[in-house]
Amino acid sequence: MTDIVTPPGIDALPPEPLPTDTPAEFNTKSFNLVAALKKLVSQMNAAIQNVWNNATAANERASAAAGSAGAASGSASAASGSASAAAGSASAASGSASAASTSAGTAAASLATMQKLYLGAKTSAPTTDNQGAALQVGAWYTNTTSSSWHWWSGTAWVVGVGNPATVDWVTQVLNKPSTVSGYGITNAVTSGAQMMAEAAYMSDAPLGQWATFPGTASAGADWPASGFPSYWNVFTFGSGTRRTQIAWQVFAGAEQSSMFVRSLHDSTWSPWQRFFGDISLMEKSKYVSAPGSAYTANPREATLQYIDISAPLTVTLAASRKPGDQITLMFSFPSVSSIAFSSNVKAPVGGIRSGVASHILTVTLVARQDGNWQAYDGGLHPW
Repeated sequence: MTDIVTPPGIDALPPEPLPTDTPAEFNTKSFNLVAALKKLVSQMNAAIQNVWNNATAANERASAAAGSAGAASGSASAASGSASAAAGSASAASGSASAASTSAGTAAASLATMQKLYLGAKTSAPTTDNQGAALQVGAWYTNTTSSSWHWWSGTAWVVGVGNPATVDWVTQVLNKPSTVSGYGITNAVTSGAQMMAEAAYMSDAPLGQWATFPGTASAGADWPASGFPSYWNVFTFGSGTRRTQIAWQVFAGAEQSSMFVRSLHDSTWSPWQRFFGDISLMEKSKYVSAPGSAYTANPREATLQYIDISAPLTVTLAASRKPGDQITLMFSFPSVSSIAFSSNVKAPVGGIRSGVASHILTVTLVARQDGNWQAYDGGLHPW
């Protein structure tokens, strides 16, 4: 005779995913629920099998009880007891069937909820859930066309995790930093040129990028040329205290397209040096007004210097940078004044002529191998 067995218990389902969960929580709950549903089916099948087994056992016992009653009518009390036992077994079987039915209903409800949240694999974005109802916030599906998954925000499908090679970092990555410093990058070069203030110092130009220096009403104190209006595009590169700076003049005029370069050593910038081109073969010039009785001419400042003389003047030539260095001095005489040179200037035989009022005396000097300057008298020219 078939034995009566106790139906196994059915495990409670794990918490279902909610729209308010984070993506990571939502994923974890979803996968846990799907895994539990698989286990639930197995448990329900086992419970139903046990119910069937108990019903069979009850039927067998009922039949046995009826046979016993017919065969032994004198044992009515015994038959009645057997009938009572059979009725109890039938009641137990009915209870197990009811429990199994309840578990099956709970599982079906959970499955329906899950099916409304996870819509499965789709080739394009769905507009309703799998039952044709409105989409629930938090519902998601896998897009087999783009190899990514999407979740419903209530108004639109939002791209979740997908193939990194196809991710659009501008529109698909949420809560990302808005600046490169947010990624821990502190030395990034931004695109475009930084517009500096009127007549700003070029030494303040940002490192590693272009900067534009406008000079509509004046020129900056450390600019390559003092003329204005001017407009300079400047690029600075190198490291903190070892930098090179290149400047181009943009505005039309004598300095347009002129390019200058200088370098920073620790806290000291070298003088600007012009780069010659086929339209910019011009020496750097300097104008000196009434220097008094003494003046030092330095080719590092300018290789063409125009000097107005208002009194007898002694000119000292700075040390040359190397042999072949040269400088041209143009002395303008409003009235007759004398000129003397430092001992490192070697004048031609006969000396350098004296100045004449309302005339310009030109003297060109070339650095020699011995460190002295060799002077050439370029003659007097009227104003």
